[in-house]
Amino acid sequence: VASLMKTSWVITVASRGKRPGGVPKPDDVMKSSLRMLLRRLDAEMRSGKGDIKDAANEQALRLLTNAETVAVVAAENQACGLRESSLKTLRTELAGACKQGKDASKLAQEAVDKLLSEVQALRDRHDADSQVAEKALRQQRMDSHAQSVALHELTMTMQVEKERMEAELGERKPKAKVFKHVLNTVKRLQEQMKEQEVSGTSNRKSQGLLAHTLRALESRASKGLQEALVQMRAIGLVLNEGAEEEPLDDFPLSQNIRKKQEKHLEAERQFYAALETEVSKANAEREAKKRREASVLGAMLRAELEQR
Repeated sequence: VASLMKTSWVITVASRGKRPGGVPKPDDVMKSSLRMLLRRLDAEMRSGKGDIKDAANEQALRLLTNAETVAVVAAENQACGLRESSLKTLRTELAGACKQGKDASKLAQEAVDKLLSEVQALRDRHDADSQVAEKALRQQRMDSHAQSVALHELTMTMQVEKERMEAELGERKPKAKVFKHVLNTVKRLQEQMKEQEVSGTSNRKSQGLLAHTLRALESRASKGLQEALVQMRAIGLVLNEGAEEEPLDDFPLSQNIRKKQEKHLEAERQFYAALETEVSKANAEREAKKRREASVLGAMLRAELEQR
């Protein structure tokens, strides 16, 4: 009986209050062992010599019964004490673990909040910088394109006046008012070109070529005007220099000018398509840079949390 009780107590304490499957409680072992002992003594007393109701035997039985009661109470008290001791230790450990968990959770939440805040601030800065960069890129490309468009319009006007003058030179009796119109238009184009701000190698080259062509056209228009005036004087006509310039009939555009206009429209379409492609590519590069920097920042903050 003592061996069974000792083994049961050792298993119970080693398992910190949890009995393995199949192991009874120590007090149950005590009660069942005492009952077995009583039944065994009763059987031996019944099979022995003399009367079972002898006073000495009855006294022994009472003592044994009292001993059983005292042993059961002591075992129960000891079991309760051991259980409370084990539970107290577990409660202390659990309270410490809960406190550590709360502290760790608080630190983790603070770190997460800091991480989210700093990463969001980084993204906001990148988004603002991206908007400024995109606006600057568009403005730069549009300014350069506007110069090209202005030079194209000057060139087309000059080309129309050149063909108008050449058509008039082919006439048997050229009209002085046509040459005067061409000459005035050329001078106006020269003034506009002087006021036009040009940047970029291609635009400067186009501007130089246009200036040279206008000077040549001005010379030919002046010469044509003088020849027309001579013919007018020969027949007794005089050009009124102070009179307002008479409006001319619409000049039909040549096939060459129409092709140049169509080519310009196609170039306009290609320019805007290329601009959107360039802007999209620049935005994608900035977005990739933003993600890389956000990842690096997140890794740094995570390392700081782990060091804590």
